[in-house]
Amino acid sequence: MRNIARLFAAALVPCFAGAALAYLPSTHQNLSEQAAARSNLALDSTLLPDLGLGPWSAVDYRDSTGAPRTARDIIGFGGRYEDEAQTFRGVNHFFDPQFQNFTGRGLDNPSLAGVPSPDWALEDRGEVVSTLGVGPQVFSFRHAQQQYFTMLTAQSPPARTAAASGMLQMLGMTIHHLQDMAQPQHTRNEAHPPFNPTLSLYESYTAAKLDAQIATGAFTNSYPITAFATARQFWHTVASQTDSIPRYIGMAEFTGQNYVSLRSMFSVSGTIISNNQGIPGFPLPSGTSADGTPKHFLRRTKSIPLRDGSTQTETMEYVVGNVFDGFLGTRRPRATT
Repeated sequence: MRNIARLFAAALVPCFAGAALAYLPSTHQNLSEQAAARSNLALDSTLLPDLGLGPWSAVDYRDSTGAPRTARDIIGFGGRYEDEAQTFRGVNHFFDPQFQNFTGRGLDNPSLAGVPSPDWALEDRGEVVSTLGVGPQVFSFRHAQQQYFTMLTAQSPPARTAAASGMLQMLGMTIHHLQDMAQPQHTRNEAHPPFNPTLSLYESYTAAKLDAQIATGAFTNSYPITAFATARQFWHTVASQTDSIPRYIGMAEFTGQNYVSLRSMFSVSGTIISNNQGIPGFPLPSGTSADGTPKHFLRRTKSIPLRDGSTQTETMEYVVGNVFDGFLGTRRPRATT
């Protein structure tokens, strides 16, 4: 299964830097297409032919609706389809890595409950038979591996191409979850239904920002290729399940432990900063950065352009501290505003 892991990592890695811009279905599609275009699938012209498939630009594949697509397009379709295949799939797109001493949990809500994102997306710990409003999971990375096996063993070209189509679409659907893990609400057990403009403002803002970047050719990615021993470590590292040491390495760890969200803002009292506004179970981020340095409070006057073209000038209040990346071992001095 080395090649399927290679395909998975190649298509997945470029999402990390851009993933903070997600998360409307169209945004997931754009991000997944950008990731695919930067992957080994696109950059290594021998990879697809070595698997008995047509070249990168060939319109050889068909998605779940039957539409013909290139490899890039069907991965992008998968990034979008993960939200659209069934109405309630989104309840399985959450993962709180801090829960119970960093053992993790999915969305745990009085009216909504889902399977943790890596359990749903990977099925590496067993098949998901059913969840809220959704039947069995049939688009996981595990199913992509099964499609890969079928692609290699099928006796007719149409059967091989059909299996390859399923595999590439499911890779896109898996990528979708890593993009969600860059959205703080997805890592803090915080439902944000799209019909509530206040709760889902993050999505509409980042969608517009990403669309503008792609339209002007300004979308870039400079994050180095990541490599982990297992696919699950793209969400969280195994070590964080067995001890209380935050690792800041997997996407959910990095986001959930560095950033607050709408319902979990920092509390400021004089020069003391804490994250204690009635949200037990989320010790991080706290008033102290991962390197031991305290966060501090800062006021600056900023002019903000509004959608109607006008500008509003206000005093902005910032909590400033080091945002830690455990994979690179680097720090960036921004927390929240």
